[in-house]
Amino acid sequence: MTQHVTICFLLVHFRKCDVISRGFAGYNASWCNAILPELITKEMVGSIAVLTLFFGTNDSVMEGYKQHVPLDDFKAKMKEMLQYLLSIGLANEKIVIITPPRVNETAWEKECKRHLGHPKNKTNEITSKYAEVCCHLGQAFHIDVLDLFNVMLREQNWERFLLSDGIHLSVDGAKLLHQHLLPIVLKKTSHLPTRFPLWRDVDDMHPENSLLQ
Repeated sequence: MTQHVTICFLLVHFRKCDVISRGFAGYNASWCNAILPELITKEMVGSIAVLTLFFGTNDSVMEGYKQHVPLDDFKAKMKEMLQYLLSIGLANEKIVIITPPRVNETAWEKECKRHLGHPKNKTNEITSKYAEVCCHLGQAFHIDVLDLFNVMLREQNWERFLLSDGIHLSVDGAKLLHQHLLPIVLKKTSHLPTRFPLWRDVDDMHPENSLLQ
């Protein structure tokens, strides 16, 4: 989760935002759609500066696997999540959709056989369709999309460097996501006031005079 840690550090360093991770390992859009009202409530909306939706990797495993969500259902569940967020008052400019990353099919096939005991269950051909759904929904709802699937394709030797096991981002892959997500986040938070002074401006003899104004 290097990208989240880096963004969290930067935003906290700026003293503008707290960063909360709502990631659920292995979950798909259908399961997260069911629990979204418990994770994001109307009462929380006023304090949300940016919210990212990062789905499609688990959903796009082949039919017959537990996490698989058919493409039409994936579109419907993503649409329901967006409609819910907008219905409770979250502005569309505060939402960012991140498409699923590409797959190193050779590496993932080895990983599946070695550790999971089944054949390769993901391909770029299938994953690309889920990425396209994310992009189309972004256009329909006027929401920013970070098209990670195609961003990766523009990187030389992406298969070797950007994925740790074929589907999960490596350190370099996390850095790439961070590189493209951070400008979007900073743009959406640039208007927020900075809380508390720089350390060099704190009165070390009477810090409360600086910190509690």
